[in-house]
Amino acid sequence: MSTPRNKAIHLSARLVGGLVIIAGATIGVAASIAAPFDGVTAVRPAITAQPAAGTTMLGCSGPLLAVGRDAANAQALSIAQTPRFVTSDAPGLREEPVALVSVPDATSTMFAADPIDGERVAIAAAGSLSITSPDITGFAAYACQPAAMQSWIVGADTLTGSTGVLTLTNPGEVTATVDVTIYGATGPQPVPGSTGIVVAAGATVAVDLASLAGDEFGPVLRVDAHDTPVLANLQSGLVRTLVTGGVDVQSAVAAPSTMQIVPGIVVSDSGDGAMEFQRARILSPAETTAAQVSFRAVGESADSYVTTVALEGGIPTEVELPALPAGTYVMTVNAVKPVVAGVWSTTGYEDGSDFAWATATLPLTEGATPFAVADGAAPSLTLANPGETRARVSVTTPAGDRDYTINPGAAIAVPVTAASSGTVTVASGTVHAAVSFAGENATATYPVWPADAAAMPVVVRH
Repeated sequence: MSTPRNKAIHLSARLVGGLVIIAGATIGVAASIAAPFDGVTAVRPAITAQPAAGTTMLGCSGPLLAVGRDAANAQALSIAQTPRFVTSDAPGLREEPVALVSVPDATSTMFAADPIDGERVAIAAAGSLSITSPDITGFAAYACQPAAMQSWIVGADTLTGSTGVLTLTNPGEVTATVDVTIYGATGPQPVPGSTGIVVAAGATVAVDLASLAGDEFGPVLRVDAHDTPVLANLQSGLVRTLVTGGVDVQSAVAAPSTMQIVPGIVVSDSGDGAMEFQRARILSPAETTAAQVSFRAVGESADSYVTTVALEGGIPTEVELPALPAGTYVMTVNAVKPVVAGVWSTTGYEDGSDFAWATATLPLTEGATPFAVADGAAPSLTLANPGETRARVSVTTPAGDRDYTINPGAAIAVPVTAASSGTVTVASGTVHAAVSFAGENATATYPVWPADAAAMPVVVRH
């Protein structure tokens, strides 16, 4: 019997075979072009230039916005709660307000640091908030991030009781035009109002998710910026009839890749076998493919759960997960084609429960990366090593320096202090990192982003 795993293997084999043929043809053509013609050989000169160091900028989601609190205007946005920010200790770090369009007396926040002695300054910042109100209750924490030309948002829902606000921040000096593509049950599609969104320089635009994604059960959003990078965040809330179910602020996830690592997934309760306490959402944006999904608890040497799923190109897939024991987990997705991924978890279904999306992270390679720990209950730093060799890592916090060796496929949890900062220094190997919070009816997870310490060199060919 053919299984999804066999299909993935066969599909991968065909892919490799095709690439070999293409590579052979390419090499043949290149060789014929490069071969001397009438004894004449042309050499294209190249200059490698290092761009001048610029200002490091991190954008943060603004205040938590509520939809429908104005009886006279059900679509109006209003401020529900203001976050508290924590930053790393960096020279010259400054906070800059950013105007929040269409919300009176509201601003979002950006942190910036100018270069010192010609070198970019690596910085980190994170925000958190707690709210208890009739329409929104919960805890949210998130990392501030650099702007990007393309961003992916995995954790979106527009069913009854779910609310969502997409915020687009332009930290640049020129106006940005943004297109949002909705990946839903019928594949990727632009909808009215999702293209040509104008975000002025130094401003944030907030868009009600319901106006973009309609009644999609579990859409994935691709945000494409034109002219200048923007920062995309999604604020989400949940009310089940009259029972509040939590709040979350999700940053952009790692770009599509054949391997995605989602560390720091907090499972607060294993459930009773009937309730859905955690689920994964995976999208292959372009092509139909197969993916192996595995969960491993922090500190364990074997996977807790492994499954293989078939992914239809352009259509998000929800992966229902079994009741896992309480703890912190890492999800690994290995796919034949590039995918994006995230995991949803909740503390329960009683009034005042909370939920969080943990999303795929970027790797931290050799060097030092600052991180900020937002103010919240029981924070921890998860470090996962998806590689085939041991990773050697040092973690510096206000409590001191600690050295760790992480075996291949393993993950560790490092206790950290709320409202503080630290540094992860990778001596060898590659790790993925996330900060998680696990309080009573309060959960959140956000990625540790690689330090933007230097601009990549540019090769100019004549």
